[in-house]
Amino acid sequence: MPITPEFNAIDRIKELCKERGYSYYELAKRSQIPYSTLNTMILKNNSPTLPTLCKLCEGFGISLIQFFDDQESLQGLTP
Repeated sequence: MPITPEFNAIDRIKELCKERGYSYYELAKRSQIPYSTLNTMILKNNSPTLPTLCKLCEGFGISLIQFFDDQESLQGLTP
Protein backbone atom coordinates (compact mmCIF):
# COMPACT_ATOMS: atom_id res chain seq x y z
CA MET A 1 0.00 0.00 0.00
CA PRO A 2 1.99 3.01 -1.21
CA ILE A 3 1.79 6.27 0.72
CA THR A 4 -0.67 8.55 -1.00
CA PRO A 5 -2.78 11.47 0.14
CA GLU A 6 -5.60 8.92 0.44
CA PHE A 7 -3.59 6.61 2.76
CA ASN A 8 -5.63 5.75 5.83
CA ALA A 9 -3.74 4.31 8.79
CA ILE A 10 -6.92 2.90 10.34
CA ASP A 11 -7.75 1.00 7.15
CA ARG A 12 -4.20 -0.40 7.14
CA ILE A 13 -4.54 -1.50 10.79
CA LYS A 14 -7.83 -3.24 9.95
CA GLU A 15 -6.23 -4.90 6.92
CA LEU A 16 -3.26 -6.18 8.94
CA CYS A 17 -5.55 -7.49 11.70
CA LYS A 18 -7.62 -9.34 9.13
CA GLU A 19 -4.53 -10.82 7.44
CA ARG A 20 -3.19 -12.09 10.76
CA GLY A 21 -6.52 -13.09 12.28
CA TYR A 22 -6.02 -10.67 15.20
CA SER A 23 -8.89 -9.17 17.12
CA TYR A 24 -8.40 -5.56 18.15
CA TYR A 25 -8.10 -6.77 21.74
CA GLU A 26 -5.28 -9.16 20.76
CA LEU A 27 -3.50 -6.39 18.83
CA ALA A 28 -3.76 -4.07 21.83
CA LYS A 29 -2.25 -6.74 24.10
CA ARG A 30 0.55 -7.53 21.64
CA SER A 31 1.24 -3.79 21.21
CA GLN A 32 1.08 -3.06 24.94
CA ILE A 33 -1.42 -0.26 24.48
CA PRO A 34 -4.79 0.05 26.22
CA TYR A 35 -7.59 -1.64 24.31
CA SER A 36 -9.72 1.48 24.88
CA THR A 37 -7.12 3.57 23.02
CA LEU A 38 -7.14 1.27 20.00
CA ASN A 39 -10.92 0.84 20.02
CA THR A 40 -11.57 4.59 20.20
CA MET A 41 -9.04 5.20 17.43
CA ILE A 42 -10.79 2.72 15.16
CA LEU A 43 -14.35 3.76 16.01
CA LYS A 44 -13.63 7.46 15.48
CA ASN A 45 -11.26 6.86 12.54
CA ASN A 46 -8.52 8.83 14.33
CA SER A 47 -5.01 8.25 13.06
CA PRO A 48 -2.57 7.01 15.69
CA THR A 49 0.24 9.17 17.01
CA LEU A 50 3.74 8.14 15.96
CA PRO A 51 4.57 6.51 19.34
CA THR A 52 1.30 4.54 19.22
CA LEU A 53 1.92 3.56 15.61
CA CYS A 54 5.39 2.30 16.56
CA LYS A 55 3.85 0.13 19.27
CA LEU A 56 1.22 -1.17 16.85
CA CYS A 57 3.95 -2.09 14.37
CA GLU A 58 5.75 -3.98 17.14
CA GLY A 59 2.49 -5.79 17.87
CA PHE A 60 2.20 -6.77 14.21
CA GLY A 61 5.90 -7.71 14.06
CA ILE A 62 6.60 -5.27 11.23
CA SER A 63 8.60 -2.10 10.69
CA LEU A 64 7.13 1.33 10.01
CA ILE A 65 8.31 0.97 6.41
CA GLN A 66 6.31 -2.23 6.07
CA PHE A 67 3.26 -0.53 7.58
CA PHE A 68 3.33 2.20 4.94
CA ASP A 69 4.44 0.04 2.02
CA ASP A 70 3.05 -3.09 0.42
CA GLN A 71 4.78 -6.43 0.77
CA GLU A 72 5.45 -6.78 -2.95
CA SER A 73 8.04 -4.01 -2.94
CA LEU A 74 9.77 -5.57 0.09
CA GLN A 75 10.07 -9.13 -1.24
CA GLY A 76 13.80 -8.88 -1.91
CA LEU A 77 14.66 -7.73 1.60
CA THR A 78 16.08 -10.13 4.15
CA PRO A 79 15.03 -10.02 7.81
